[in-house]
Amino acid sequence: MNWGRSLMEKHEQFLHETLASVMELDPDLVSCDTSFSEQGVDSLVGLRFARKIKDGLAVEFDPEWLYDYPTIVQLANFLDTYLHSSIQAPEAR
Repeated sequence: MNWGRSLMEKHEQFLHETLASVMELDPDLVSCDTSFSEQGVDSLVGLRFARKIKDGLAVEFDPEWLYDYPTIVQLANFLDTYLHSSIQAPEAR
């Protein structure tokens, strides 16, 4: 079993459902491959989406990542790597 792919799929599903919820859209109207801006995500929606991601995944989330990784697929891939690396090498406090 490929655990990494399964986790990324979960991140993708979470982001997809969360964006649909924030935008008050049917999930069928939200694309995983279309940029957030093309789907109508403006700065206010982006901030709300970022807050939901932070709360839902219990991680620090920089809203700028929505611009750096502008689709659900790209953001899910980044989060998979980001979360995996933070588990592997937690910062000393």
